[in-house]
Amino acid sequence: MAPVARSFSRLALSCPRQAASRRTTFLQTHQPCSTFNQQRQQPFSAASIQLAPGSETQESGSAALDTAIPPDLQREIKQEIRSSIRELRKQVRDVVPMPPRYRTGFWSEGEKDDLMTQVEDGDDVFGEDDMTSMAHAELEEHRELREYARIAAWDMPSLSALAKPFTLPPQTHILRFRQTTYLGETHPAETKVVVELCSKDLTPKYLTEEQRITLLKLVGPRYNPDSDIIHMSCEKFPTRAQNKRYLGDLVNTLIKEAKEGDSFADIPLTFPHHKPKKRYIFPEAWKVSEKNQKQIEEARNQIEDIMAKKGIVDGNEVIAQAAKTIPALGSMGQLAAQTVTVKKGPKARGPKGRN
Repeated sequence: MAPVARSFSRLALSCPRQAASRRTTFLQTHQPCSTFNQQRQQPFSAASIQLAPGSETQESGSAALDTAIPPDLQREIKQEIRSSIRELRKQVRDVVPMPPRYRTGFWSEGEKDDLMTQVEDGDDVFGEDDMTSMAHAELEEHRELREYARIAAWDMPSLSALAKPFTLPPQTHILRFRQTTYLGETHPAETKVVVELCSKDLTPKYLTEEQRITLLKLVGPRYNPDSDIIHMSCEKFPTRAQNKRYLGDLVNTLIKEAKEGDSFADIPLTFPHHKPKKRYIFPEAWKVSEKNQKQIEEARNQIEDIMAKKGIVDGNEVIAQAAKTIPALGSMGQLAAQTVTVKKGPKARGPKGRN
């Protein structure tokens, strides 16, 4: 930055030296005679305002300087100024870089953008014979999915040759560790390790029954009385191996404390943290046995036989059969067959018929 300023100052100082001889003619000013200009001046008028001494000379001097410098030299000065400004801006940009602009999502709430918005379109001039860079990125993702589909179709079945039959773990493997792996992403819970052990597996090889009760009092709410499982987890360390080692040392410390420490015999073993679930016992009489199933099938067959014998129901036949069997229905039939005499005329119609 220093050489640029030095060259610019030398060029600026050389211009007044070249025009020093020409400035004397332009700096001479003539004051008009006051006797011929005795007009009345109004207050706050333009004529009443007097400029400060030296202002007219400064303006005339700058105008004289502009007219004294030849056009070629003015053009050269302007070009030199522009090039100096460009170099200064470049140096400032290199020293203080601009911070990158990161997108925070379409709604500016920090949500994740899809692949189409993460890839910049780097095509300067787009031709009609090709796809955009975002379309190529989408096609690349499709190729990756097809590659995994081919692996699942052709390579995965060959893994069946490496399958081994399941065998129960030996009695020495008491601790059961569990950890979660998140494929394709980093998750804060992937370093978490969980250990489970059954308290009855510790007796009688490692602990006695009294020591086992002491161990249950030490673990407190981490014990489930329904399943007899002690559940503990750790995620305070950055790696899984460290968390697993910490849980193993913690189990050894608890067993040692149950053996050598206080037995807490005066404290009862209670489980206020555990709420037992209600288990409904299904009645034995409701269970379907072979004998009950045969009885149900016989009852269904009888109903089907009765429905098949009846066929289509005839209403007239049902009424006639009911009239023969029920005497009340027979007397009603005789009353319905009797004829009743009705008088003619408006008197027989009643009060409504007259109107």
